[in-house]
Amino acid sequence: MALGVVRDRWETPDTVAGPARIARCGPVFLVSDAAVYGTEELGQSLERAGCRPASLAPPELLAAAVRIWGKRCLERIEGDYAFVAWDASTRTLLAARDPFGTRTLFFRAIDGSVFVSSTPHPLVELDGVVPPFDPGGLLRSLVMQPGGSRATAWEGVRELPPGHLLEVSLEENPTAQLDGHALRPRIRRFWFPAADPGMGALASDAAPGALAHRLQRAVADRIPEVGAALAMSGGYDSTALAGAYFGGKAPPPSPLHILSFRYHRDDPANEDEYVNAVARAFGLPIHWVETDYLGLLDRSPQQIERRLFPEGHIHESQNRALARAARERGVRVLLNGNGGDNMIFGPIQVMGDLLRQGRWFALRRFFRSRGYGRWGTFRDFALRPAVPLPFLDAVERLRGRPINSRPFEQPLPPWITPPDELLGEMRRLDRTAYAEAVLANHGRVERRLRAWSASDPMFARVCASLFDLARDEGVELRFPFYDGRIVSFALARPIEEMTRPGELKPLLRDSMKERLPDQVIAPRLEGKWKTGMIVEYSRKRFRTEIGGRLSALDQPWILEELGLVSPRTYQSRLTANLAGDHSWEVHLITTLAVEEWLQRQVGRQAGG
Repeated sequence: MALGVVRDRWETPDTVAGPARIARCGPVFLVSDAAVYGTEELGQSLERAGCRPASLAPPELLAAAVRIWGKRCLERIEGDYAFVAWDASTRTLLAARDPFGTRTLFFRAIDGSVFVSSTPHPLVELDGVVPPFDPGGLLRSLVMQPGGSRATAWEGVRELPPGHLLEVSLEENPTAQLDGHALRPRIRRFWFPAADPGMGALASDAAPGALAHRLQRAVADRIPEVGAALAMSGGYDSTALAGAYFGGKAPPPSPLHILSFRYHRDDPANEDEYVNAVARAFGLPIHWVETDYLGLLDRSPQQIERRLFPEGHIHESQNRALARAARERGVRVLLNGNGGDNMIFGPIQVMGDLLRQGRWFALRRFFRSRGYGRWGTFRDFALRPAVPLPFLDAVERLRGRPINSRPFEQPLPPWITPPDELLGEMRRLDRTAYAEAVLANHGRVERRLRAWSASDPMFARVCASLFDLARDEGVELRFPFYDGRIVSFALARPIEEMTRPGELKPLLRDSMKERLPDQVIAPRLEGKWKTGMIVEYSRKRFRTEIGGRLSALDQPWILEELGLVSPRTYQSRLTANLAGDHSWEVHLITTLAVEEWLQRQVGRQAGG
């Protein structure tokens, strides 16, 4: 058994990932990539249990927690973590990844040994022979659906999914076989999205205050004493983070710098009025990040080559600019509002529950009060969600072609052409994982959607990609909405608090009354939702930049050689996009990113 850890110097303070050392607590040895929150409470609990951690640094806390509680420690830790622990007393290796997947963990079995790493790249070259590309893993990158698989872009290199535990025991069944090897990693999910019963019993008028308190704790726990930065748009989520931190009765203990993108005044992404209103309310300066010079596809060959996942992140250059701006302020921790859409929302598929329950008048009121009037809306958001999945699956078998009946299932872009057996295996694995994590624990349609939005690996993949590129810029990214206390609260509250006619996120906005200016939390329905999406900004840059990126791919496409993509159909759809047909635009960018990544990997192996 060998453990090792490497960090950049800026990551070694206790308030970030902690010292680059192997932590020990009795027979337990541990290495980690982690930020642990509520450290004082956790330390006190450990001390009461008879094990005083050597410090409150993440590695020491985690080692003590594994020593005292074993695998059950995962029920007590609030944080963003990936760790590997060796318990010499039981000769057991434990590896775990937190439920929201900010930090990654990968493993590979070779010649009777199991290797675990924070990134896939060291595992690829372990024995000097780079494994072939895995078409299944690459297909998942192309469709942005990691789902129920552990596959990566390389055969044999596997990703430990978020909220899962990997265990290898040398005491139990030491001769078990794994692809001819002597060790069998056992992997199981240890976390399922669940409601907090105490929060479910709260009266409706107490819910906003309870949410504000939990959000305040989630933000404060993620800000070290030296301070942090907040990436703030004018939307409800990131402004709520500022309101939670600055809007309490007591002054916040640590500084929080406000960063925001500056867009052209006429751009739909411009939300300066809301950003300025929050800054004025708390007497804060705004550190603007200019966007005019930021390209959509602007990333170096080295950045492409070393990213965690082939697809990367569609707004990589902008997020790198935010991270650099935080670093220039002298802080190494950056917060953002990712996760608010997942946790504090009311899916309109609640109409499916109303239809199932025979509440026709309530369904009619819900439908009309929100301005819906089309048959397609009723079909997609009321009728189809109400139909039992076994019935839809039976229809699917009779028709002989897929019905996209789960929330993660979408039509394939026309240029993505995988073999039927590969696509079928992906659907089977994803449906099995969805059944175990969501269907088995939630009966109502809206509960299923809310649980899925809190636990699907697709959202964790986005967080991990953002974390990866921010750390490459010397900054650690943290997501207060991806907090177990927020998730358990949100799942406990009734759907009526999450959605009101003509309003988005009413419960979140109510929680910020007297904390944020009325202008910021007021409904923004003006013929359409005002969301600050950077659609037009991205489209303009895509049109001007795509030619240069394609010219770099004038050699045969590796994705075509693997049987996954038709470049000719891709070119056809791209031509239509540039002519004004914006369907599939995100997938167009993602496919290009995956192909660029593949060519960089092949070039690196060839010494280019």
